[in-house]
Amino acid sequence: MGDLRMLLLPIVVVCVGSLQITPASAQDKAELSAHGGGHFGDIADPSQWPISSVGTVTVLWHNNGIVQCTGTLVGPKLVLTAAHCLFFGSQMAKPGSVHFAAGLNRGVAAAHSIAASLEVSRDYDPQLAGRTMGAAGDWAIVTLTDVLTAQPVPVRALNAEEFRAAAAGNSAMQVGYGRDRRYLPSIVRNCEIGEGPSQTLFTYRCLLNFGYSGAPIIAEAAGEPAVIGIGSRASLADAANPLGIACSATQFAGRLKELLEPK
Repeated sequence: MGDLRMLLLPIVVVCVGSLQITPASAQDKAELSAHGGGHFGDIADPSQWPISSVGTVTVLWHNNGIVQCTGTLVGPKLVLTAAHCLFFGSQMAKPGSVHFAAGLNRGVAAAHSIAASLEVSRDYDPQLAGRTMGAAGDWAIVTLTDVLTAQPVPVRALNAEEFRAAAAGNSAMQVGYGRDRRYLPSIVRNCEIGEGPSQTLFTYRCLLNFGYSGAPIIAEAAGEPAVIGIGSRASLADAANPLGIACSATQFAGRLKELLEPK
C-alpha cells in the first residue's frame, strides 16, 4: 500500500464524515453488515488521554438536518476536524451551529462548547469533495467559545523518513465516533498507513464509516502521541477492504503553531 496509483483511476470516492442523524435504512444495514456486523475497531476508554481529547463535531443546518464528524482538541480552545464536515454543498456552516463534545461516554460529554469562529484551509474546494486529491485541503480549525480543561493533543508533521518509520513500526492508531458507534469512541490500534503521491496526504485502513471524517490518526512522535493526519475520505474500489485517504499534518501543523503562539 505504498502509493495512491489505484486511487487515481476513475473510481468512487466518498467523504467518510457526513453522518446524518437519521434512522438506519436497509442500505445502511447492508453496508454495516459487510464490515463485521457493523462495528469498526474496538471500544476505547474515553477517560484515557489522548482519547479523552477526541470528540464529536456536530453541525445543525437550516433544514434541521444534523451532521456529525470527529474532531480533536489541539489547543485549549482549538478543535481540528475535516473541512467538508462544515459544508452543506457550497454553503459553510455558521459558528453558532457547530458544537464540539469531547470524551463522550455513552453520550455524556466530559467537556463541550459551541464554536466562536471557523477557519477552513485556503486549499479546500467543495467541488473536490468526492475526489482523492481534494483530501490535501480537507482540514478546518474550530475555535471554541470556552476553554476546555482536557489536555490538547500535539500535532506533528512527519517528514518522509519519520512517516516510513511510523508505518513500519505499526505505531499509528485512529480514534473516532462513527455511525456504527455514535456515543462511545472507537479505536483501531496498529493502524495501517501508507505513503501517498506527495506528503500532503497518505492512505490508511482504520476507521472508514460515516462519522469518522476528521478522526485523528495518532502516532508516537518525539516521544509522545501526536496527530499526524486526519481522516478525509474513502475509496470504495474494493468495498470489502476500503482504503482511506488522510489529510497529512504537513497541511495544518504550521497554521496551528501560529494560532497557539502567545499573543
